[in-house]
Amino acid sequence: MKIEFTVFADTIDELASAIVKAISQLAGVTPGAGVAASVNIRVGERQPPKKGEAAISKIISLCERPGGETFGVITNRIRSASDLELRKLIAELVMSGHLREAATYHPRNGKEFMRYQSTGKKG
Repeated sequence: MKIEFTVFADTIDELASAIVKAISQLAGVTPGAGVAASVNIRVGERQPPKKGEAAISKIISLCERPGGETFGVITNRIRSASDLELRKLIAELVMSGHLREAATYHPRNGKEFMRYQSTGKKG
């Protein structure tokens, strides 16, 4: 049996709690039972971001401007994601309260469009 732990930590407290967790998991293993254990510790390294985290961060930062931004501007600024992915991410952000959605009208042609503005909610 082989047990391996990789610990990512930004602070000493996170590192200490991860080491305690690793040791407590190893404590239940019988010594000399053919178990090889190793703990890889990397301080100051972060876990790779989840898919969509960069796009979510970019959407929120774009919508922090006074008056917010339209979907067209958001899609033009975030070309790495498809329109469908951006629509899903924006819907999730609106549902979670990170973005506020407001219907506005074009000043000349009167067409209705949606404008998104950041609420300033953290986490």
